[in-house]
Amino acid sequence: STMASASTLFWRFVPHTLSFKFQAFVSVALVLVQPLLTVALLWTGKQLVDDVLTAGETGSLAMLGSLAAAIIAARIAAEYWTEVVEAGVVQGITQSLRVRLYNHVMSVSPGSLGSETTGTTLSRLQSNTEQTEYLIFTGPIAIAADGMAAIAFCITLFVLSWQLALITLLALPGIIWFTWQFAPYVRRAARQSRRAEAHWMSLAEERLEAQPMVQAFQGEGLETQAFEHRTGRARNREVKTITLMARQALLIEAVGSIGGLAVIGAGAHLIASGAMTTGTLLAFFGALGSAFAPVRALAKASGRIQQAAAGAQRVAEILDLPSRVTERPGAKALAMPRGKIEFRNVSFAYPGADPVLLGVSFVVEPGETVALVGPSGSGKSSLIRLLLRFYDPDDGQVLVDGIDVRDLTLASLRSTVAAVFQEPYIVSGSIVENIRRVTPGVAAGKVAAAASAAAVDAFTDPLPGGLMSAAGPRGTNLSGGQRQRIALARALVKEAPVLVLDEATAAVDGETEDIIHAAIAKAGRKMTTLIVAHRLSSVRHADRVIVLDQGRIVECGSPADLFAGPSRARELFASQVSTPRLAA
Repeated sequence: STMASASTLFWRFVPHTLSFKFQAFVSVALVLVQPLLTVALLWTGKQLVDDVLTAGETGSLAMLGSLAAAIIAARIAAEYWTEVVEAGVVQGITQSLRVRLYNHVMSVSPGSLGSETTGTTLSRLQSNTEQTEYLIFTGPIAIAADGMAAIAFCITLFVLSWQLALITLLALPGIIWFTWQFAPYVRRAARQSRRAEAHWMSLAEERLEAQPMVQAFQGEGLETQAFEHRTGRARNREVKTITLMARQALLIEAVGSIGGLAVIGAGAHLIASGAMTTGTLLAFFGALGSAFAPVRALAKASGRIQQAAAGAQRVAEILDLPSRVTERPGAKALAMPRGKIEFRNVSFAYPGADPVLLGVSFVVEPGETVALVGPSGSGKSSLIRLLLRFYDPDDGQVLVDGIDVRDLTLASLRSTVAAVFQEPYIVSGSIVENIRRVTPGVAAGKVAAAASAAAVDAFTDPLPGGLMSAAGPRGTNLSGGQRQRIALARALVKEAPVLVLDEATAAVDGETEDIIHAAIAKAGRKMTTLIVAHRLSSVRHADRVIVLDQGRIVECGSPADLFAGPSRARELFASQVSTPRLAA
């Protein structure tokens, strides 16, 4: 998407602050009162120097000292509560942004994010949401506080000595000019820096997952070089951004220093001529020193806002990517699903790729078990993805109980189907938590029954924790077959009318597979089952076998009929046909 202005991005994301408007108001009040307390302290200090130290009026010492102590205590309290209140608001807004972005990424259909990698998305969730928060809250609050401080101290400067104040103001045009000159360069550099950071995070996330393969092929050196190259680019981009901001700060500092030297000379002259007291000059320098920090911060604010806008732009880019699959207005929930599935003249190609399905038509009746077989790339798994509406067909229809899935709500469609994929998707937590992940409220008895049906208890019973044993991050404590059994138990406990097994038993042994298929059969004829398989032992349990090749159905029939004589199905399972298991 095109680069939006900082103000456009501000108004887009500022609603995230509304939930914290009271705390934000308190935070603003606290930051605005602080410069006023500092001004009050400066005036008290002036009186102490002129009345007590210079004039020797010691009678007012106790009162002025007590007043100064009270002001200091109030300022310390204001600073403390500002930190506390702001921290809550900042973290709340950042969490709100992260949840919104995460929800969008999790909700869009596969392929919607284009070339976006997991590492890049993590970068947006981490640093870019923090920058967006700075754009809509921390940055504006800082500008308001610095602006208030600058105004308060500038007024104080004029009240103390209009001559010295005018000399000070001569530095402002130079400061403002340098600020606006550098702003676009800082934003561009910051954007490039964030992109480079996302690139190395993406590479690290991908390669760390492939660590066993890397070590097996002795690729540690090459991978480290690749990582070093990408992190080096990120370092260079970040250094460039910081260098630009430092150069801007240096020029501003130089202008301010020249102005400060001019003030010192003029002040010395005014004291010598009797036009100014020592207390006034000290108070003036106190106000000038206090004013310089917020003025310098205001000068840098544009660069920081532009840097934050670059991060907010990266958040907006993802939020603006629509899902390829969306729910139609007026989509209806599937009431009392029976589990009839129909693919009617379906053709489909993944974005930018050749067609994988060409005019595929077949019907699966409620309670029927159908096996989809064929060589790799023949379109078997694509049919499953179309049934779940991860994608929509380019032509034709996918129907459940006679209704086009595009006319159904996504929630009702996906609650009708329980899927077990080749990748079992095990997450950190206990085994039982993984089983009930999609059905958190299911009764413990049903979980135990599903675990038994999927032969999970065969390996959990000997463990000290049983089903409560830890699965490990991504199931690292488990074998591939054990992870598949947990995924199957997760599908069975859902009790959906349609069960889909996409290479779901590829990692389990033959004996366990027999147990699982017996459990599926025992679960009731009411379940419609679609099996995508490369193993004959899985196919032989089906009522019908549909053979796909190059995106078309080339054969269909019962396992006994297809394997009885020469057939495409027999060719696919040639190495397994002679086994005794075929006879079953």
